[in-house]
Amino acid sequence: MLITKNIRKSSRISDSIDLTDKIAQYDRAAKNILADKQILARILKECVSELQNFSIEQIINESLTGNIEIGTVPIDRDVPELLNSEDVSIKEGIVRFDILLWVKIPRKEDELGILLNLEAQKKEPDKYPVAKRGIYYGGRMLSAQKDVSFSGSDYGNLRKVYSIWIIMNSVKEREDSMISFGIEQEVISGSYSEQTENYDLLKLIIIRLGRDEDNEEDIPLIGMLKTLFSKEKNVKTKKEKLENDFGIKMSKGSIEEVNVMCNLGEGLYEEAYEKAYGEAYGEAYEEAREKTQEELKGLEIAELYLAGKIDRDTAFEFMRVSEDVFEQKIKKVKEKMAESVK
Repeated sequence: MLITKNIRKSSRISDSIDLTDKIAQYDRAAKNILADKQILARILKECVSELQNFSIEQIINESLTGNIEIGTVPIDRDVPELLNSEDVSIKEGIVRFDILLWVKIPRKEDELGILLNLEAQKKEPDKYPVAKRGIYYGGRMLSAQKDVSFSGSDYGNLRKVYSIWIIMNSVKEREDSMISFGIEQEVISGSYSEQTENYDLLKLIIIRLGRDEDNEEDIPLIGMLKTLFSKEKNVKTKKEKLENDFGIKMSKGSIEEVNVMCNLGEGLYEEAYEKAYGEAYGEAYEEAREKTQEELKGLEIAELYLAGKIDRDTAFEFMRVSEDVFEQKIKKVKEKMAESVK
């Protein structure tokens, strides 16, 4: 009987790891597609005001000349060199920027330029406003520039930052929208007005995609993103539409990434959720009635997260708990793992 239970538990864990591996593959493919210079240049042209007067070719050849870091730079760490590729253990519970890069402005003698972050979210989060998280990311990008773009109290060399968020599946009342947030000045008294470059240092842009993939009212950027992440179009159709409608000739690498996403399918997250909370763990709950279902789910998901099988956002979304409870569960599992190796 004990052997049978252990086999079932092993099977459940195996199923969960398989699903979370697929989720990780989907996430990596999405980030790699967005980091493709043909795609990234078009996002920048529409979102970065400093680049709107330049051609796509100029942006690719003159602005996107540095490293494009994909999932390597930690958010809540003081990084000695901004954009370093330091390999930090997943067990530290570190959250990383999806995509982070320096964007140079053509015709300007500035080795750094603008610091830009691009984030892709599968859906609108339930537990916090995306705008607040985006502003937090922007703040971290500003503070992380110390000893990179400026040192000591030389704040005059602080560079502008952009945080661009793409929500692939938004709620109906917010879909097909693009909103920009920034720092503005309000003169309360007197006639003096500060120069724009001294305060216009943080820009947050949130792009929310809708379900109608062929909405003729979509602006080109939203239409392009919908095509990339379409759940209905196959790779060939996507390739043709991107080339014919948006002038994008996809690289071999990008085609492969799109193929990965198409093969995994739109229902991947739903499948993983159902498996994680349904069949895969159903018997485990019956065998451990002294624990609540939520506690068991949380601990098993925490183990997958700390083992590097899923990222922090996925673990947080699956647990459906507050930030404080999430951190408590992660800490509890960490302590349990530490004890097991003593």
